[in-house]
Amino acid sequence: MNGLSMTMPITIKDDYGKNISNTTIANYTRNIKVFFAYLYQEQVIRTNPMKNVKNVKPERKMKVMLEDNE
Repeated sequence: MNGLSMTMPITIKDDYGKNISNTTIANYTRNIKVFFAYLYQEQVIRTNPMKNVKNVKPERKMKVMLEDNE
């Protein structure tokens, strides 16, 4: 495997089964796509299963502007 270690830390997500925002989905998707692109680039996998997955547009929240006296 080209010297790659496939040991990864296990993280338990506390949002399983809950409604999550498009921003969270966009972050998860982006991270998974980068991971598979790396595996493909390093020739650990033969095809990138995330290549044709579309990005989710994250929600942009309006930021509250501070006044001069704040």
